[in-house]
Amino acid sequence: MYVVFSTTFTTGHVQGLNTDLLMTLPYTAAAYLYIRGLLDKKIHLIALGGIMTGLAFQSNPKGIIIILLH
Repeated sequence: MYVVFSTTFTTGHVQGLNTDLLMTLPYTAAAYLYIRGLLDKKIHLIALGGIMTGLAFQSNPKGIIIILLH
């Protein structure tokens, strides 16, 4: 992904590979794991959701919002 975004020429100020994009996958995985863990009553899925939230937070501080929603 980095190669595509870093070698693609665009006019103007466009930053394709920014922290919001990097946060998307772990943030979505965290939400999915939290919901599955709560519905199936499996604590290890909730713990994995916490790990994914930590990864999302490392790339963008907005990733902590999913913790505040619980």
